[in-house]
Amino acid sequence: MKKILIIQTAFIGDVILATSFLAQVAKHYPAAQITLLVRKGNESLLQDNPHLHKLYVWNKQRKWSSFLQILREIRKEKFDLLFNLQRFFTTTVLSLLSRAQIKVGFSSHWLSFFYDHPIEHRMDALHEVQRNYQLLMPVIDQLTMKRAQELRPELYLNSVTLPFEPEKNYLVLAPFSVWATKAWPEQYWRELIEKVQWPVILIGSAQDAAKAEQSFVKRVNGKQVDNYCGKLNLLQSALLMKGAQLVIANDSAPLHLASAVNAPTLAIFCSTSAKFGFTPLASVSKVLQVSHLPCHPCGLHGQKACPLVHFRCGYDLKPELVLHEIKQLIKV
Repeated sequence: MKKILIIQTAFIGDVILATSFLAQVAKHYPAAQITLLVRKGNESLLQDNPHLHKLYVWNKQRKWSSFLQILREIRKEKFDLLFNLQRFFTTTVLSLLSRAQIKVGFSSHWLSFFYDHPIEHRMDALHEVQRNYQLLMPVIDQLTMKRAQELRPELYLNSVTLPFEPEKNYLVLAPFSVWATKAWPEQYWRELIEKVQWPVILIGSAQDAAKAEQSFVKRVNGKQVDNYCGKLNLLQSALLMKGAQLVIANDSAPLHLASAVNAPTLAIFCSTSAKFGFTPLASVSKVLQVSHLPCHPCGLHGQKACPLVHFRCGYDLKPELVLHEIKQLIKV
């Protein structure tokens, strides 16, 4: 029986997408014991996951003491195979010190030449789930690349319930982002909410709750908006999306929650680009972005403010265009 470790200690969206890789590893190694390492706060995403034998949680608030504790546990396990889905210093060092028999990771970091199988990481053409899937290529014979939709992430919601009964035919809106340049302008969200004919439910973090109340619930004319920011955990948010007519989100974690439950999705990309490979994977989905600007995209992860001040990648995506696409998707 093989013992396999998968490392993905980045943010919520990255871990959601990593569940696709976890499922593929389990498919190709059905008798293996698979362990996953995630950062503290993301462990709930793996609830009831049948492919998972064990979960390590890295507390980055006490980064190095937690690192050393996890490293000791990993070294004791003596893993046969390790996959590092990240490209940065700390997890690369952790991989190289792990005592795993075979180590596979991306070749982006200068230490990656210590991997048994360093794999090129490309930010063009491939979706993130396909990039991760490439890590299996050197250890599984005759493995061919799959379509991104075939590698849709997986969340398990059998024991998840909602604390309320939503109205019929509702839309789920996720208007927030950690990065200001990833978020479609607030006034556009308000205009969209006023014009759609369906019930609207807002989701976001607890930190978004007050802003949602002030910016949307109290300032939208003639429309009831249910604010569930901070009231639902990640899997409850996914369950809510599963029953929605449509999920509308920025390039952020809720987009990937929607993919995991195959919820119809409209993704609004502002400063980032669909070509980076973080697009929705639902059967019914659409990406809206402004691609004609010479400054677009201005970064992979978004920024605190538009470097050129104008933020045309957001403002040029008018609410009328988004409303048109909503109507087209709901007809499907």
